[in-house]
Amino acid sequence: MRLILYVSDLDGTLAGPDERLSRETVEIINTLIDNGLAFTIATARSLTSAAEMIAPLHLQLPVILNNGAFIYHPLKKRYIAANFLFPAIVERLVAECRRHGVSPTLHLLTGEGKMRVYYREAIHPGEKHYICGRQASGDPRFLRVNDLRPAPDDRVYALLVIGDQPELAALAEKWSADPEIAVHYAQDIYSGAYWLEATDRRATKKWAVQFLRDLLSVEKVVCFGDHLNDLSMFEEADEAYAVANAHELLKSKASGVIEANDRDGVARFLLQRAAGGRANTRPAASS
Repeated sequence: MRLILYVSDLDGTLAGPDERLSRETVEIINTLIDNGLAFTIATARSLTSAAEMIAPLHLQLPVILNNGAFIYHPLKKRYIAANFLFPAIVERLVAECRRHGVSPTLHLLTGEGKMRVYYREAIHPGEKHYICGRQASGDPRFLRVNDLRPAPDDRVYALLVIGDQPELAALAEKWSADPEIAVHYAQDIYSGAYWLEATDRRATKKWAVQFLRDLLSVEKVVCFGDHLNDLSMFEEADEAYAVANAHELLKSKASGVIEANDRDGVARFLLQRAAGGRANTRPAASS
């Protein structure tokens, strides 16, 4: 029985500023997994955008994708849990975006089982960084449409708006008060634009970690993160560590602060703990 499950965020935590896993991190994590460490990741990325990044890892346990909208088993090569928005909620959120003068992207699973991202146009620099950047890397999900109404058999798992803080703040505040949805609102660490994402209320890293805790019958969960979407995961964890480059609020909620992502902080922490030594951490900032 695995007694301790280690769960790491990807971007800004396990991966470096170049959106890659360093050779040292890959070597350390793989050696530990091969020796029995129960390790997985929890990322805001989809399987499509995360696949190349995590391919070098010897992952054996289910991974958390899209901030908890999906849980995917890399060995069985299938999703084992999914959380979708109700169609009526999607319709309402799209209408509210229109009233606020912003255009969202709809992230969905089609009736044919294909992942798609519908968008009308990429105007804001942050939208271009995201959409054009993913398309340039060969991401096949993106489809420009004139009408953001999903087909009857489409199942939407996320609605994302990218823009500036002033135009999104009011919308973020309104959606955060809605008990039917979970809201992720933060500044993107790569483009500097603000991202406002709405998902089903269960589509959080906290829910996903709870799911894995029960599925794997672990007694303890240790998490690592860097940004605001990791807060819910920190709430569920028995121990939670923020990398040195993390958001200050996350640091204030952490059990401790470890080395930064560009210094292989998570991998070095795990290596020290596996060796039975005291991991190199410093106290979290007071909240």
